[in-house]
Amino acid sequence: PYAMGALVAALTFLLSFRANFSYNRYWEAFTAVHQMHSKWLDVGMDIASFHLQSSKYDTRRPPAFGEHPDLTCLERERERLNEPTLDEVEERIDGIIAQL
Repeated sequence: PYAMGALVAALTFLLSFRANFSYNRYWEAFTAVHQMHSKWLDVGMDIASFHLQSSKYDTRRPPAFGEHPDLTCLERERERLNEPTLDEVEERIDGIIAQL
C-alpha cells in the first residue's frame, strides 16, 4: 500500500507540474496572438488614415468637424465667445501682482 501511495503522489506531482507548464505556454501564445492582432490593427488604421487623405476619396471620406454645415459644437462656441480678451487677462494679472 505504501508503494502505491508513493507512486500516486509522484504521478500527481508530475501531472500538476505538466499542467502548470502547459497553462503557461497557452497564456504565452495567447498574449503573442493578442499583440500581433493589435499591431496589425495599428497598421490597418495607419494605412486607412493616409489612404483617405487623398483627394481622390473626397466623395467617400466622412465629414471633418467644421467642414459639415450641420455639425456644430455649442460648448466650443460658448468658450470662444466668453473667453477673456488679452487686456482682461493683463488686468487680472496686474491685480494679482498688486495684491502680493
